[in-house]
Amino acid sequence: ERHDALAAASQFVTHLTGRLLSKLQLQPSPIATQGFKALLQLVDNTCRDSFDLFYALYSHNANSNDMMDQFGAAFSELRREILDFGAAPPAPAGEIAISRTVAAMPASATVAISDLAIELKRQGKPVISLSVGEPDFSPPPEVMEAAHEALREGKVKYTALAGSHELRSAVCDDLLRRKGLKYEPSQVVCCCGAKQAILQAVLALCNPGDEII
Repeated sequence: ERHDALAAASQFVTHLTGRLLSKLQLQPSPIATQGFKALLQLVDNTCRDSFDLFYALYSHNANSNDMMDQFGAAFSELRREILDFGAAPPAPAGEIAISRTVAAMPASATVAISDLAIELKRQGKPVISLSVGEPDFSPPPEVMEAAHEALREGKVKYTALAGSHELRSAVCDDLLRRKGLKYEPSQVVCCCGAKQAILQAVLALCNPGDEII
């Protein structure tokens, strides 16, 4: 057991580091330091061995899996330290500190213009808003009556996460009738708007560094 622990903390870590650095496709540099040259040598040495050897160091030693978890945790901790080092000071007392993720998001120009138009209208000023794309007419009477009927029937509770089966079935029927597209309810997710739908699709399908065209 001690041998396995030592092997995971030395041989496996060495190969893991070399294989990880190889994913960066590091190249020799005219300003390379001795440390960088040592990293290139590490990549060359570890990748010269077969992947079967690397996998054997992992699969035949339970400690290697623990070491890989520790490796990932150490990277996350170091990343957090580096990001926090130059972070803005804490918010003043009584104010809410916004996360870096949200603070880095640019505001939607469309929504900002729409909010401004709504506020000006509230002040009684004549405004013609050309911001958000919403119809300038009310929903059809049968749609409003169906909404009222649903309220009267007490349909005010949570539905399935993807939307009620009846709604998703109706979406499928509409797509088939109007556009000739055949989908099953299990392939439909009902969202609160296009922005939510796009965000959820991107979060579900894309990873950091992916190219999106």
